[in-house]
Amino acid sequence: MRSGNNPYPRTILVYIALSCALTHAIAQSYGELVHQADSCFKIGEYDNSMKFYSQAFAIKSTVPRDLYNAACSAALGGQSHFAMAWVKLAVDNGWTNISHLESDADLRSLHGLPEWAQVTNDLRNKREEIESKYDRALQQELLAIYDTDQSPRRQYSYYKRLIPEQTAKADSMYRIIRRTDSLNVIKVTGILDKHGWVGNELVGDRAMDAISMVMHHADLKTALKYLPLLKEAVDRKTLPPVYLALMEDRIAVGEGREQLYGSQIGYNEETKQYYVMALKDPEDVDKRREAVGLGPMSDFTRMYGFKWDPNSKSK
Repeated sequence: MRSGNNPYPRTILVYIALSCALTHAIAQSYGELVHQADSCFKIGEYDNSMKFYSQAFAIKSTVPRDLYNAACSAALGGQSHFAMAWVKLAVDNGWTNISHLESDADLRSLHGLPEWAQVTNDLRNKREEIESKYDRALQQELLAIYDTDQSPRRQYSYYKRLIPEQTAKADSMYRIIRRTDSLNVIKVTGILDKHGWVGNELVGDRAMDAISMVMHHADLKTALKYLPLLKEAVDRKTLPPVYLALMEDRIAVGEGREQLYGSQIGYNEETKQYYVMALKDPEDVDKRREAVGLGPMSDFTRMYGFKWDPNSKSK
């Protein structure tokens, strides 16, 4: 699941430890249980992490990412039987990242087991079968768009956050981002007009993501025009519902309405603080997020450096 040094400060680890210890009786929904399992994993409480995952999988056991992460907890906790069972379930439910599976240090203890060779061989064959159905030309076109979308953003973030005195370079990268976004929107809308909103079964995960990333940079009129194609793809189950949820939030904020899933974050120039933009029924947002495959708001806002408070007002 994760390798390397633990990035969490001691105070946060203490809080997580208390949370992990005190919530066995109160975490009930699938999302809450998975969140607690992850919290226990972060502080090395692999047995408790497994217990939460086991409770979550009694509700449903079809989310490949969660099954994979549970396998990591079990492997690190010395429970190879559970680890292999969850790896198999992850693969059966759609996990296809063979390179990550084989290189993940968390699962290294499983490599000597007879079942490991069978699982990796089956996954490799499954991967080859999936990729044989790809539209390679379309995939390569979208991967190129993905790179042109992300590369200048990484550079902009580098100059903006790590080297704040390089204002001129950051401004230059921002202008490149604006130009690139405009060109990529033209390319992607052309693809949408010809192919519809394609999913990973045709082009793979990263190429699929390129379409959504670019359309989030499009103007409101363009986003609204292609929203029906996105809804059709989700209805056909060629795209996960989270893609639609994020676009609906983006459109809602663009139209001056309250968002449903809390995915749109604003920045207050005066206070230099991030905040959640106008949100409908904040007290129920985690239920809506869980339904579409998003994690808790508390985890999401932590990435922006502030604590989630459903009673706070947008600023």
